[in-house]
Amino acid sequence: MNMSSSSPILLMFIFSIWMLISYSESTDYLVGDSENSWKFPLPTRHALTRWASNYQFIVGDTITFQYNNKTESVHEVEEEDYDRCGIRGEHVDHYDGNTMVVLKKTGIHHFISGKKRHCRLGLKLAVVVMVAPVLSSPPPPPSPPTPRSSTPIPHPPRRSLPSPPSPSPSPSPSPSPSPSPRSTPIPHPRKRSPASPSPSPSLSKSPSPSESPSLAPSPSDSVASLAPSSSPSDESPSPAPSPSSSGSKGGGAGHGFLEVSIAMMMFLIF
Repeated sequence: MNMSSSSPILLMFIFSIWMLISYSESTDYLVGDSENSWKFPLPTRHALTRWASNYQFIVGDTITFQYNNKTESVHEVEEEDYDRCGIRGEHVDHYDGNTMVVLKKTGIHHFISGKKRHCRLGLKLAVVVMVAPVLSSPPPPPSPPTPRSSTPIPHPPRRSLPSPPSPSPSPSPSPSPSPSPRSTPIPHPRKRSPASPSPSPSLSKSPSPSESPSLAPSPSDSVASLAPSSSPSDESPSPAPSPSSSGSKGGGAGHGFLEVSIAMMMFLIF
């Protein structure tokens, strides 16, 4: 369905609903609040004007005129004819004696008597019609105050600061016996044992030419006697052997060698 064609239908539907709501809440007013009040003479000239000021008329309300149709009538007129009490013109005239007029639009509605003299003496009425108020749902009744519960509202626990530790008397340390200084032996330089004095040549026997080779120590014996011991010890080195002992050790070997040498010399000479 086209939206342009559906818009007027929607507006008419809304207006109809609004009119139904307005008429459902309409009020029926009796002019002057009494029967046959639309008549002459009036209690005062402004009696009907004062009556209309006591009410608030809205669209959909109904006002009822009760009168004697033989002597009176009701004319709905414009403002100009209302002011000058003009009874001739394009008016809506009522002669039934019990005229009910539905207020269908907002604004001022004017009514006058069908007799000009009665109109000038105050038999005329002007009512102001207003828009029906928008329906609003009544406010909900205030809820009764909730009784305060006796239970206290829990508060978050406060973090307690740690109390400083009380100074407890610390046990005095028992004096530990100081370690006695270890008597470290003071190293003394090793005393070199004096080498045994070699026998002076004057004291030793001068060997004879034949015996001189036998007195010379063998090289192996000399090296062995002069080499230091492999494992150092605190003991003093043994004294070197005297030449006399060396000669006694190599005497046998040297004697045999001497004999061979003499034999070879004798062979070469002779």
